[in-house]
Amino acid sequence: MTSPPRSCVRLALAGVVLLVVTGCGSRDARSRAKGLAAVGRARAAQAEVFAADARDHQALATWLRRAAGRDAPEWPTWRRAAIERIASDRTGYQGLLDALRDARAAHDASAEPAQRELLAQRMGSVPLRAEIGRLLGNDHGLPGLLTEATKLLEGSTDARSLLADASTGHASAVRKVAAIYAALATRRGATLGSLDPPLAGSLTLAYPAAVPQAFGGHASGLGLSATGPDGATVLLFPNVGYVFGGVPQGDVNRGMECGAFVSWVHRLPMSWWSGGLEAVAKARLAGALPEDAPGWMKSGWGSFDVVREEDPLRPGDIVVWRWDGEDGERVGHIVLCTQATEASPTFLGLETCRFDDGSLEGIVERRHARQVEGRTTWVLRVR
Repeated sequence: MTSPPRSCVRLALAGVVLLVVTGCGSRDARSRAKGLAAVGRARAAQAEVFAADARDHQALATWLRRAAGRDAPEWPTWRRAAIERIASDRTGYQGLLDALRDARAAHDASAEPAQRELLAQRMGSVPLRAEIGRLLGNDHGLPGLLTEATKLLEGSTDARSLLADASTGHASAVRKVAAIYAALATRRGATLGSLDPPLAGSLTLAYPAAVPQAFGGHASGLGLSATGPDGATVLLFPNVGYVFGGVPQGDVNRGMECGAFVSWVHRLPMSWWSGGLEAVAKARLAGALPEDAPGWMKSGWGSFDVVREEDPLRPGDIVVWRWDGEDGERVGHIVLCTQATEASPTFLGLETCRFDDGSLEGIVERRHARQVEGRTTWVLRVR
């Protein structure tokens, strides 16, 4: 058997190289296209939240205008009733949150599988607990939505002035809560779900979040509550684009956290979190999955490439920061890159977030430094 001419061998090798280069090029082009599409979906979601805010304000303004014309009491009486109702509800929400926290503590302390399962059904979802906490304020002494709504009511000269100024994000949520309680003041004892016309149906609400059956009666009289389709009690929260622990709810944003938002706009098969993405990045850089790798890590292994520190960012890249929190636990945040240049150490990113001081909330675009002191940066690119 004779050997092929060297020219044929060179041509064959060149063809293999061309196929490999072409394949890599098409894969990179697909990745770039996916990144741009994700940025487009993220911007559309941001616009949807802004539009929902505007619709909510219009619905509340219309309801209050009609309520004020139906032999309603003078504004000082109306305002006082709203503030009294908020004070009463604050006590109720605190009682509900304490009960859910007690169930969570008992769950964490229990070693009995059956008991843990029972307590898991009672302790409430992360979004539910987080949103009640947002209503009441946090442990740093910062005011919650109910406190801020009271201040807004105290400074309002009439019902219409509650929604006189256009606002977005956290300020929008405060105005919505104040307006809802002003509406409730026209019908003492009512809840948002029972107002007529049905105000809850015209607003964009974050979940609604279901209350565990064991505590449903405790929550049924609270202002931001209603009866769900199955007869269960649900709590209703004004949507401003961010809910800690929130995940996609159908095709419309109903308050997602940072990782769920980025996963949603990239159409990934699961909602990622910063710790999971860090684990995937480490595995990819090591070149192998751990032998006992869980299913989610295997999914990430096939879904992402890691962008090295010296390589530039591009639209659609997922930037992850990880650092040690005040309690010693590892925490993080995730941002979708929308614009970057090789010459700049910063980039523009879209994210869902909420600042503890109440200055920012929702889907926002901000400039970030890629490397932040005290934080580890990981950048992943959807394949």
